[in-house]
Amino acid sequence: MLMGRFLQQEDGFVLVVSLQVMVILTIIALSARSTTTIELKVAGNERIYVSNFYLAEAACMDQAQQIEEQQSFDELVNGENNSGAPAWLFQLSDLGDDMNEPTDIPDESNWEDGSGNTAVGDFVFNGENARQLTVSRGVEPGDSLDMDGKRVYTFNIYCDATKSNGRVVVGIGYKTIFF
Repeated sequence: MLMGRFLQQEDGFVLVVSLQVMVILTIIALSARSTTTIELKVAGNERIYVSNFYLAEAACMDQAQQIEEQQSFDELVNGENNSGAPAWLFQLSDLGDDMNEPTDIPDESNWEDGSGNTAVGDFVFNGENARQLTVSRGVEPGDSLDMDGKRVYTFNIYCDATKSNGRVVVGIGYKTIFF
């Protein structure tokens, strides 16, 4: 009899069920908030990466244009009126035998000349800076040595954009004909 009366008293059942539903909804809301916060951070990092990437790519295109504007390879290497090569241009032999371009170029220390001075060119676009470094690989292997004086020269252009705690290094290969 006592057991039957206990089972018939369901006055608090709705309260218990509603509390359980509220706890479940609270857990869902907290996890959605956490997911949203993470997604916002990911989107912010993506924005910084894309901005750095486009800045570095623009710097590489600028560097290729500077090479293209030279009249001859000698003018590029020796500068106008033999004033010397620009700071951003390195001969392959200047890098040393222990340098491996694809793995060593991204290393921050290789963008300096050993005394802490930046040994590369600067590119500025809308107030943002990127660094440029070009490695001349010389005459393209297999290029004809005919008498007309035209030679295909190969360059590896590297550009580094660092802003907002993000860094991107872009490398492109570039070939041009000098007479």
